[in-house]
Amino acid sequence: MTTVKAKKGKEPTKPITEQKIAATTTTKAAAPKTTWQDRLKDERNELADKIKKLDVALNTKKTPKSEEDILRRQVHAMRKYKQILDERLGRL
Repeated sequence: MTTVKAKKGKEPTKPITEQKIAATTTTKAAAPKTTWQDRLKDERNELADKIKKLDVALNTKKTPKSEEDILRRQVHAMRKYKQILDERLGRL
């Protein structure tokens, strides 16, 4: 159990149960998706975001030449994977 200390002249100390803390704490995992279709859509959207970010990185002069080739191969593979996810979503 966690205790919250009252400031001078305020209410006395009140115990806070772990249950209350968990109820007020929000995390990404707090609202899990219920179906595999929802998870598939989320995965596709997250992948699309990563592809955009990698494209931006590759089109700036800040990408080291030593990394450029492998990053281009990586983004190519990511695009192919996204196509597969799009195809699966199209079948829903």
